[in-house]
Amino acid sequence: MQIQKTIKFKVGELSNSKQEKLDLILNKSLNCLKDIIQISILENTTSNTKLHHLCYKDMRKKYKLPSCVIHQCRNKAVEMLKSVKRLQRRNPKKQILPPNPKALRIRYDNQAFHVLKTESKKFEYFTSFLITSGYKKDNSRIYIPLIVNSDYQKEYIADLVNKQYKLCASDLVKQDKDYFIHITFSKEINIPELNSSFQPIGIDIGINNLAVVSVAQQRNPVKFFSGKRLIWRLKQTQKKDTEFQQNCNLRLQRKLNQELVDYRDFLNHQISSYVVKRAKQLEKPVIVLENLRYIQQTTKHRKKYKNIFFNWSFRKLQEQILYKANWEGIPVLFIEPNYTSQICPKCFSTNKRVKHNYSCSHCGYSANSDFVGAVNIRKKFFEFIQFKEQASINYALDITCSEPKALKIGSVQKPIIKLEDVLLRA
Repeated sequence: MQIQKTIKFKVGELSNSKQEKLDLILNKSLNCLKDIIQISILENTTSNTKLHHLCYKDMRKKYKLPSCVIHQCRNKAVEMLKSVKRLQRRNPKKQILPPNPKALRIRYDNQAFHVLKTESKKFEYFTSFLITSGYKKDNSRIYIPLIVNSDYQKEYIADLVNKQYKLCASDLVKQDKDYFIHITFSKEINIPELNSSFQPIGIDIGINNLAVVSVAQQRNPVKFFSGKRLIWRLKQTQKKDTEFQQNCNLRLQRKLNQELVDYRDFLNHQISSYVVKRAKQLEKPVIVLENLRYIQQTTKHRKKYKNIFFNWSFRKLQEQILYKANWEGIPVLFIEPNYTSQICPKCFSTNKRVKHNYSCSHCGYSANSDFVGAVNIRKKFFEFIQFKEQASINYALDITCSEPKALKIGSVQKPIIKLEDVLLRA
């Protein structure tokens, strides 16, 4: 399995001549993209092959860009036109305008883009890429310094120069007056097959508690990530957003919403990094999450909590945990969320929770409902393993069973075995 990672670097100080060259190629690529979109609309085609025969030679002569840049402009034009068609199919009564790109951005493949390490005291790492057509010309390639400040950036770019990772497509981006390089690289990983020797980490994702991490260890067995501050910021943003909308101040409205998105992304990165760091401390870790794909369509909520519920970013958090875990070779298992916060971890009876508190009417056990959910999610891993082993035995004996569907990670079916027998093993 191959997985990719992208790191953003800021470009160092450039001379006026280099800035003019970068601005020139960025504007050329933008105009090339617009021309390809117009040709595609006139010819009524979104086929890469047809567009290549229609516009490649003309664009090469007109703009004198490297071939890889023209290919990427064609691919981008096809993506934008297909997205417009999808929107038109969803809203047939609404007239959707054709795409009008404005972002100054160029994508290079690994043949035209290189990362170099130098002995310069000011800038240790440089990137080089083509700016004009023709590989044999002396002025066809430009060298750009990179600002590498954090240890995170230093670690990965050093491994990339030493060819521990495979360099993929990279982007040159201009934002206001600054230039950035987005370097993408990949590596091969092997996700191990799950068995009973793995140590699960159960994660309950919610709104009041963004995540509750449960590990079967005597030291630090649980970790709470509260969502109270995020809810408070969401309410404040909603109040100010209403004021800005009444005053028609769209600039401050966009800035305010972007600050909320950035803060939410920061929390998601903080939680996902902690989960992966905690998993790496175990010998054979596996991260167990709930499959919350249709949770917003199936869950009832009060009207006053509508804004909070629909701004819940559980999907981004799960995607970041999955991405970071796979990069480290840690498997991730998705289980069904049925009754995870209603089953008692001690006597296995079912009880309804009252707000954020859970109390068992049979054995008297009481705890936070999110903590109970995280413990049950962790213990459901053994339920999945036992059902997997039982399904494989039935399959070997030629007994009718749904073994191929049950073994899909991410869509675990409800097992036939009793939950009490499985939870006793944990």
